[in-house]
Amino acid sequence: HDGRTFAGGSEPSVCRVDTEFALVLISRGGGDTRLTESVDVRGRAELRVEEIIARWQASREAERHLLDSYRVPCFLTIHVESSTFGMGLDVSLNLERFVDRTGVNDWIQHDFYVNGVRFRRGQEFPLPLLEPERVMTQPLELSMNEKYAYRLLGTETVGDALTYVIGIEPTEPTELLYAGKVWIDGVSFRQVRMQLEQRSGKHNIASHVETQEFGVETDARGRAFTLLRRIFVEESLNVAGRPVTLEKTYRFGAYQLNVPDFAARLEEARASESPMFRDTPEGLRTLRRKDGVRVPDTAPSKRVR
Repeated sequence: HDGRTFAGGSEPSVCRVDTEFALVLISRGGGDTRLTESVDVRGRAELRVEEIIARWQASREAERHLLDSYRVPCFLTIHVESSTFGMGLDVSLNLERFVDRTGVNDWIQHDFYVNGVRFRRGQEFPLPLLEPERVMTQPLELSMNEKYAYRLLGTETVGDALTYVIGIEPTEPTELLYAGKVWIDGVSFRQVRMQLEQRSGKHNIASHVETQEFGVETDARGRAFTLLRRIFVEESLNVAGRPVTLEKTYRFGAYQLNVPDFAARLEEARASESPMFRDTPEGLRTLRRKDGVRVPDTAPSKRVR
């Protein structure tokens, strides 16, 4: 509403606005004349990429204030292939993830199989060696900053949602950053999908491309949260001077959100003999038992047997 007043008459009054919302006030003049009214909206304002990301961040922060903790089962499949070896290798792991607002981000490995053969319980799979170096500045994690450039690429329908497609490009060539795209719901401004690419890692991973699929999960009070449902990863590695292709698929099961037994279940996992891992700022690390307490292995081995 910009304060303009339009007189009545046989011709319709037209008002053009460039803002997202318009407040239209219609009042009747004096006398007993009957008032007939209608409002016809012919179009909607186009949002700038900065506005879309700001709304996504606001939606995410609102959820973070309500999400205290969650645990979720995850089934991870890994396929390794190399022309040098002449055959593929398939690994499957039953995992469970624990996350809370204090910074806990731990995984417990229940079982793992190699080419369908189950290894003994408690045998650790060297999962941290297959994880890329952690990108310190995630796109969209922080406020708009100079390390990334964002571009609105258009719109696309993903499932039942009409989404904005945002292109992400790093602007700091000397830092390890992501490039890719993110799909943001045009109504709720939740992320629906994210596709990220990481290159030039310092270790044996030559390239890392992952697609993250998100869904809406609810807690016992009916509050909705946007959480991962599936991650598909394609990597190119150099192993002993030989190229190796690696594919990983994470499938997340039923989330337990804000449940009262979270702390008890986490302590039970830490007290068990099952292998555990932790997401740290440096990447995934194995949790070793030291003086009865699980601590991250700060000097992981680079050899796999």
